[in-house]
Amino acid sequence: MISIIFFLIGILLLYYGAKILVKGSSNLAIKIGISPMLVGLTVVAFGTSSPELFVSFIAGMQNSSDIALGNVVGSNICNIGLILGLASIIMPVKVDINDIKLDLFIMIAASLIVWLMILDKHLSHLDGIILLILIISYLFFKIKQSIRERKEIDLEIDDNSKVKSKGFYIFLIIAGLITLIIGSNLFIDGAISIARYLGVSNAIIGLSLVAFGTSLPELATSIIAAIKKQDEISLGNIIGSNIFNILFILGFTSTFFQINAGDIKTVDYLVMLFTSLIIIPMGIVGKKYSRIDGFMLLLIYIAYIYYLYINI
Repeated sequence: MISIIFFLIGILLLYYGAKILVKGSSNLAIKIGISPMLVGLTVVAFGTSSPELFVSFIAGMQNSSDIALGNVVGSNICNIGLILGLASIIMPVKVDINDIKLDLFIMIAASLIVWLMILDKHLSHLDGIILLILIISYLFFKIKQSIRERKEIDLEIDDNSKVKSKGFYIFLIIAGLITLIIGSNLFIDGAISIARYLGVSNAIIGLSLVAFGTSLPELATSIIAAIKKQDEISLGNIIGSNIFNILFILGFTSTFFQINAGDIKTVDYLVMLFTSLIIIPMGIVGKKYSRIDGFMLLLIYIAYIYYLYINI
């Protein structure tokens, strides 16, 4: 019982910690003056990926690295299948593939790279360093792009952002990070205890339950953005989060702790890669992710979760 309480409290702290962090970081970025898509691809994506970062790192510290890897793979599947699916069902998400083709390519390439790295059943410290170099290069390019395309921003995530100082948003960022650290500890302890009680492997828990829990900030952010018709934030958040999950979170965690593949199978990587690829033709055909596309993505996610639990 206490494990379930810790798990639920952890989810709440992860959600609100990420929400505070996203609010502070995105408004700070807007005050500095960068485009909505870039905000979604970088600042908001990093903020909503912060639960995955803390959970994966703490899992590595506790020698539960298969939870760390399962968390990232499962979160990436969840981000596209569940989150983009639900956002598209609620409100079709407009997309110009030309604007995000490089980011889509990097997301797919990152998925392939980590799959190749894990063929020997673990991510080494060297693998982690390589992944970190790739994410630093990506961020450097996006920053240069932002400077080159700097323009007036008309997006306001916080209605009072104009009257609040940068210091206020820096305070929110720090408060969000502290909340995430506490929430991650409770969340991972509860998840491991539940897995042991149910006799389910850490990998399965990481791919499903932990992945869903840490994806709650992406879920909330993308759905709210879709309702407000802020398509660039909604889509940028999902693609950017998937890039950060693989390159930064796995890179950072495996730099300090070797990550073992455990019970994570080839089919899990293939589903992650498939969901990354399928959104390209969907976006090209109608220049938006329609409700039909959303239902298809959601069905893929449901089928994957069903597959996980019938093969326990």
